[in-house]
Amino acid sequence: RNMAWNSAANVLSGDKTINEERVTEAKEHVRDGLSRNVSEVLAAAAPLDSDMRKKAVSLAEAVCQQLEPFILHKGNVPPRTTKKRNRRGQQLPATSRESKGKAASDSASEAPGQGAVDYSLLLKWVNLKSSQDTGSSNSKTGNFHEVKMYPWIGAFIKYVADQLVKAVADSPPPKTPRQLETFRKADVVAIDADDWRRVDMALTQCLDSPQRDDRSDDVFTYAQSAALIEVKRYETEETAAFDQLALYTPYLYATQVNRRFAWGLTICGTHVRACLFIHDNILASEVMDVATEPGRKQFVTLLVNWAMCESQRLGYDPTIR
Repeated sequence: RNMAWNSAANVLSGDKTINEERVTEAKEHVRDGLSRNVSEVLAAAAPLDSDMRKKAVSLAEAVCQQLEPFILHKGNVPPRTTKKRNRRGQQLPATSRESKGKAASDSASEAPGQGAVDYSLLLKWVNLKSSQDTGSSNSKTGNFHEVKMYPWIGAFIKYVADQLVKAVADSPPPKTPRQLETFRKADVVAIDADDWRRVDMALTQCLDSPQRDDRSDDVFTYAQSAALIEVKRYETEETAAFDQLALYTPYLYATQVNRRFAWGLTICGTHVRACLFIHDNILASEVMDVATEPGRKQFVTLLVNWAMCESQRLGYDPTIR
């Protein structure tokens, strides 16, 4: 019995040492290899094909045209109608064609959240700055754990994915876009890693098919991840977010044999950065502040580009199956 206990203690001690080494390596990777505010990072997500790149731009614009009124009216978007009047100023009855158009408009502008995901949760994220104090982790005002932000962020990404589907239906592109969404479960341990650490969020892996692996709805795996997401409550915790993202990302390489480089996101408060892990370097984009309209447009464009781009732009080697 003593020998068994000693053996178990040695295994646990070895695991602890390995995990400590991984943490140290990740912090050194960030310290020595991180470059912030690299403008080329967001451009690296755009499709290589010129026609698809133009299409992605127009689709991102279409998604933003739905998103901004949704935010402005707090989830209740009024239908766009034009009332016709006669010379006396009296309102004329709508024709049958106009009635059909109004019904379509109502359907298009219907407040999301009636389905499986409550899209109105995204309002809490984009309005975080105006309703809470994000300036200091010691602040008592609005001081809550980052876990509360997970469904808000997931709702934003899901909203973009669903609006992209609608935009594609109106104007089909040459290739069906991926349906990139977050895993249903957040703050979980991956079942395909020798690590007990919990990953905040991740985008599901979809290569050139809109179909996802059914397992992605129930469990979290690195093998099914397209990009990992590290979330922090405050913008001042950005370095810690980079450290943790650098700690988890090697598992993408370990579980995906066709991966050449990896994407990731750090989300600190309303500040989003896209991270590109290439060889020994980490390239981080400029801040996309979802509390502002320009920042939201940048983030939406990134998500649309990831949905529209070629597999190699996501980091996969197309010659390996």
